[in-house]
Amino acid sequence: MTQHVSLHYAAVPSQLAESLEAEWLPRLPPPKAAAIRRLRLAADRNASLLGIALLAAACAELGTEFDPAALEYPGDGKPQLRGGPDFSISHTRGLVACAAAASGRVGLDIETSGSVTARVAGRILSTEERAVVERGALSSTDAWVIKEAVVKLTGRGIGALQLVALQAAGATLGGERYWLESVEMPDGYVAWLASDHATRQVAVHAVDAAATAPLPMRR
Repeated sequence: MTQHVSLHYAAVPSQLAESLEAEWLPRLPPPKAAAIRRLRLAADRNASLLGIALLAAACAELGTEFDPAALEYPGDGKPQLRGGPDFSISHTRGLVACAAAASGRVGLDIETSGSVTARVAGRILSTEERAVVERGALSSTDAWVIKEAVVKLTGRGIGALQLVALQAAGATLGGERYWLESVEMPDGYVAWLASDHATRQVAVHAVDAAATAPLPMRR
């Protein structure tokens, strides 16, 4: 069975997009809206709101209705959309992305290229994994992003990064196997998608942030 994944990404505006706040904040669960309002930097507020807007776009492509009020943010688990697809949102400096799966589970992580040093990555890598990085077969940033994507798929915290074991075509965590795919992003970024399906069909879309408000779908 093929897993259909819709992945959208957008550059984060450095200035506050008032239309994003006007369209999205009133429709979010109050605790999430309050958390976004507390973010000091406009770019951080934009990134959070853009992630939700990209999720709406992904749901639209998968043919699923999106209701922002149905978003759930458990304190110790993965964000969920009641009645909707499994999804994963990631943002780093200047870019935000969201992947949603028609079936199964996904995890997505992005970082700026070269942002994770070998010393930092070494904290979560096994001896064998460090040797792979040292040989140049995998960059330290890629290794970190891969492990982060798997952890985000499972909803586990950052403490589980060192428990992810990298393999030739995937990774394992807690005895479960996950499949990995490098996602092409703009120059200067590294992105990996983790899924629980070996066969995937991933549609990647670049989105203009200005196109994310008003909402792609309204009730």
